[in-house]
Amino acid sequence: MSKKGKKVKLSGSDDLRVDLWGDLSQASEPKKDIRSEAFSAKSPKKYRIKGRLLKSGKGLKPVTEIYEWPTHMSNRDLNVILLKMKQSFGCGGTIKATNKSMELQGDKFNQSEDYLKELGFILIRSGG
Repeated sequence: MSKKGKKVKLSGSDDLRVDLWGDLSQASEPKKDIRSEAFSAKSPKKYRIKGRLLKSGKGLKPVTEIYEWPTHMSNRDLNVILLKMKQSFGCGGTIKATNKSMELQGDKFNQSEDYLKELGFILIRSGG
């Protein structure tokens, strides 16, 4: 016959869960979603970027191109800005990796100018 070990009762609560990370645990704080973060330029300096409306070579459909972003901005920052712009304008868009330019489908220059002004950028119309 096999012998079964007796259960040992501990004094105190029956909760034996142990937090291995102690105060480093961030279980109480909700995780932030990358998409919910909007880039905000906290410095008082306003950055100048250029934008233009393209029609040729795109099936004669207008495309708003925003280019010459500041060099300190990462691709992640541009993706966050583009995602928020696409959601608020109701259009499609992409980021061209070769020259860090952003393309929005449709004539969205005036809307993007207002949106980027809130983030601390000055959008300058270039071209026609």
